[in-house]
Amino acid sequence: MNLSTLQLNFERKDIYLFIKGLLNKRDWYLTGILLVLCIIFFAPILFTDITFADRLFSKYSYPMRVFASQSIKEGCFPLWNPYIFSGYPFFANIQSALSNPFSILTYLLPFQFGFKLFFIIQVLLSGISMYLLIRDWGLRGISCMVSAIIYMFSSFSLSVDLLTQEPWIPLIFFLFNRALKRKSYRYAISTGIVIAFQLLGLFPEISYMSLLTLILFTITSSFKERNFSLKPFFFLLIAILIGLGISAFQSVPFIELVLHSSRGGKMLYSQVSICSLSFPELLGFFLPISPGIYPEPLLFWVGQDWLKSNYIGGLATGVAFIGFFSKRNLLWKFLLCFSIILSVGAHLPTYRLLYEYLPGISSFRFPVKFFYLTIFSFAILTGVGVERILQKKCLPIFLFGIGYILLLLVGIVFEKDLLLLLQTRYFPDITELFGMKTEYNEILLNSLFTCSLLWLGVLLVFLYKKDKIKTYMLEFCLISIIILDTFIFSTNLNPLVREDFYQYESNASKFLKEKKGCFRIIHIPELLAEMDKHYYLMQGKMLPIKLRYAQDFLIPNFGLIYHISDVNGDNVLRLQRYKTLLHIIKDAPLRYPSLLDMLNVKYIIADKKIPSPRLKLVYQEGGVMIYENLSCLPRAFLIPQAKVIKEEAKILEELTNPKFDSRKEVIIEQEISSQGSNSEVKPQLNRWTKIINYEFNNVTIAVSSPTNSFLFLSDTYYPGWKVFVDGDEREIYCANFAFRVVYLSPGNHLIEFKYIPMSLIIGGIITIITLFVSLWLLTGLRKKQSGLSIGRL
Repeated sequence: MNLSTLQLNFERKDIYLFIKGLLNKRDWYLTGILLVLCIIFFAPILFTDITFADRLFSKYSYPMRVFASQSIKEGCFPLWNPYIFSGYPFFANIQSALSNPFSILTYLLPFQFGFKLFFIIQVLLSGISMYLLIRDWGLRGISCMVSAIIYMFSSFSLSVDLLTQEPWIPLIFFLFNRALKRKSYRYAISTGIVIAFQLLGLFPEISYMSLLTLILFTITSSFKERNFSLKPFFFLLIAILIGLGISAFQSVPFIELVLHSSRGGKMLYSQVSICSLSFPELLGFFLPISPGIYPEPLLFWVGQDWLKSNYIGGLATGVAFIGFFSKRNLLWKFLLCFSIILSVGAHLPTYRLLYEYLPGISSFRFPVKFFYLTIFSFAILTGVGVERILQKKCLPIFLFGIGYILLLLVGIVFEKDLLLLLQTRYFPDITELFGMKTEYNEILLNSLFTCSLLWLGVLLVFLYKKDKIKTYMLEFCLISIIILDTFIFSTNLNPLVREDFYQYESNASKFLKEKKGCFRIIHIPELLAEMDKHYYLMQGKMLPIKLRYAQDFLIPNFGLIYHISDVNGDNVLRLQRYKTLLHIIKDAPLRYPSLLDMLNVKYIIADKKIPSPRLKLVYQEGGVMIYENLSCLPRAFLIPQAKVIKEEAKILEELTNPKFDSRKEVIIEQEISSQGSNSEVKPQLNRWTKIINYEFNNVTIAVSSPTNSFLFLSDTYYPGWKVFVDGDEREIYCANFAFRVVYLSPGNHLIEFKYIPMSLIIGGIITIITLFVSLWLLTGLRKKQSGLSIGRL
């Protein structure tokens, strides 16, 4: 047998052993069950023309996904989005999910079907990843299954409000755990690759939480042996560097966006407090009190409004209760408690210390997102609890069952007092308690059903402990009860509509699409305020009605689907300067007509009459009124002179001055050394401006001016935009607080604005280098191990 034959045989054996080491035959059957459960749960969506809908999802995620899919299918990669906020960096915002690995499904497949698969495959992968992790820790198949099901079908994971599903963290811990156990650099590198996938996902907060948890896991792992070892930290460093390096093409532009956004500094503590999990909501672990259960929203939605439900299940909580009182697993018990404290957030006085001193926490607007770590650690402890039940150590579940009954008795006996407390604490404006009482009784009935399932599980555990039933029967019954409980109380978690609901195009949007030229729209503030109020009640029968209302009025970001430019938008990260200026206009747009003209606002959408000589009613149907701004300026126009003001406050003061005329003067923040004299006149030239091409990532404008002038473009000023005048690169100046201007000499010119962000170039170079280094390391390690094996042969 020659050397090449030995090497080939080794490679085949290596691959076979790797696959066999991941899952044995029984594991393949069990993970196949996860696939079947996923198909059964999503069958009403996957095999029909029904799709997801939600208040935030419909106005935030869906339009952005459609925009990205349309753009890529048309052959244009949308680095920039010109249709919201007078221009906004699209790719740099991670929540656009443009580079999410699963987004390719929406690019290659019909959008609606691809989007369903986008979400459902992540749910399945999260279950398989959790199964692999628990299995690698040596627990039995049934324990792994329970942990996987809890993680897959938890309320946090199934919420499509903003697509909160997170499949990567169990896979990260699985690979990293193997790296530590086998002292394998290949697994450490693989961990880094999965970290990169997570960083390309939706929520940087989840990546932040995963990193903190991984650091804690590394610290505890380094003390497992008698002698302290630094090797786990070395593996951690490799994983983090590779993860950051591979995702740099996305994360570097994202960091640039954050630094220029309103989230660049600390969140106001008052904003944090209203987005924290309230104490009554903590009962939602095992009492089905969330609005996700009912077709219609509950009146007493106590606490935050981001996470619709934190229900995990009565029996599941009882099993996790057993796992919590095991002697080991200190890390996951600590993480469970600590993540709950973080989720409760500003409702606890101690959160202020974390807010001030724990790096990164002050940028979190929604402390409730830390509940993700609660779900993760809870799923692990549930698997540990099943393991202890099979070892007949199950006293805590009996105590939990008794406590559950006592809690229900308190709810029944003190119903009036509790309703009065809820009204006083959370709903002082509600004078009629009948509606609250009806829903309170519905919660009690559902909780009684959950209690029945819990005690059925307790009875089975008791019979097993007395050797009255076999192990396989206990396993089957426990997992069946947990599946039943989870499925029943997650069915109505996500509102659904028909796919053609999103294909509806209002007459107002058709009217605006027929208008030629570049222009923007704006809504009167009362209309936006009314719509924001409705978004918190959009569930059940009200959902399609209110969504249609939003479509008819082209509420931000609905105009994005039809490529209608809006002064406003809906996004978590907003450019700080533009946000400041927008707040001035948004509150009273007609008070500053010069700013509206400057912003290229041609149409104002309202639901009531607006008496103003500057406006003309041009459309009215079904309550939708569209007014034309008769003094609207073009998207790009020439201004004869500039004024230099360097202080931001003074610039805003000048812009809001009634005497300010954006046609005659532009405000810039630095001197233009090359500015010449306007005495150089060419009378044969007429002053004119024409937009030749207006695309996502570039704008081409032809101009003619007999004098020195300034070309003003009412698109937001942002790093990465370059301008070329007749082929020569020139400087773009920040004008009128947040926009772009270019100084031009007399004559005819062709001006090209191109979005070429340096952050993307730098990030892309880092990504390419990291990929090459990772591939080289993996190949080198494999050859090294192959050589060792051949030597032994």
